[in-house]
Amino acid sequence: GSSERLEGSEGRVFRPGVGITLPAFNRNQGEVQARRAEARQAELEGAALAAAVRVEVARAIASYETAAAEVDVLERTVLTPARENRRLLEVAYRAGKVGLPVLLLIRNQVIDAELEYWDAWLATREAIADLSEATGENVMPRASGMPR
Repeated sequence: GSSERLEGSEGRVFRPGVGITLPAFNRNQGEVQARRAEARQAELEGAALAAAVRVEVARAIASYETAAAEVDVLERTVLTPARENRRLLEVAYRAGKVGLPVLLLIRNQVIDAELEYWDAWLATREAIADLSEATGENVMPRASGMPR
């Protein structure tokens, strides 16, 4: 209903009525903007996830390359000569040329080198697992880069 003032008098007239709201001017603009904002937010979240995956993959690759290089260096420059020294020292010990303390010292050094090698080897395997997890694929490095 509505109440209107009568022209020329101080009285009021009450008129009952039925009204219908037509959406001629209200086209759910708030709803449209809310949906656009949600779509933009989903877009940004997708971009953030893609960036996080790229960082994780890059970190796993760098970790693998570092560990593989360490394995290679340890094997070539430390482990192989240490094993050869141990073998020669055992021959010298059996021949009576070297005492037991020297033999034990060299054996401990070889064991330390072996442990360091296997720690680096394990780090390569963990990096491969991290890379596989980050990419969602079974990742195996090329045969030449694989530690033994």
